[in-house]
Amino acid sequence: MFSHLQILRRHRLTELQVAINLLFNRETREDGGMPPFERSYLNDTFMHTGLGLGIIAIAARALHTSGWSVRLMTANPWLVFGGGLALSIGTMMGTFSTSPDKYVRQRIFCTWHDGLLMAF
Repeated sequence: MFSHLQILRRHRLTELQVAINLLFNRETREDGGMPPFERSYLNDTFMHTGLGLGIIAIAARALHTSGWSVRLMTANPWLVFGGGLALSIGTMMGTFSTSPDKYVRQRIFCTWHDGLLMAF
């Protein structure tokens, strides 16, 4: 179980988080702020970013704990660095140059980019 001090510390952190949330997430503009379609687009963007970061973090942790990253870096670290950087930039350029109408191709490029980030 938790001690009284740990419970009090967690309670204070929760209070701080609520205070920060109320301070920074309040509506301060008199004209109503963002139009609904912009807010929707922003929420979708953050959702995709958060999902991508979560997938990368989980997969990278799994690869690291299995020892894959150590074996890869002992093979040829300069090739890993240069190749990983070039492939990562290339897949992101492919994602940006793909028309938004071609959703599947854009998701493929984005998935490849996330895979490269977690592998290298």
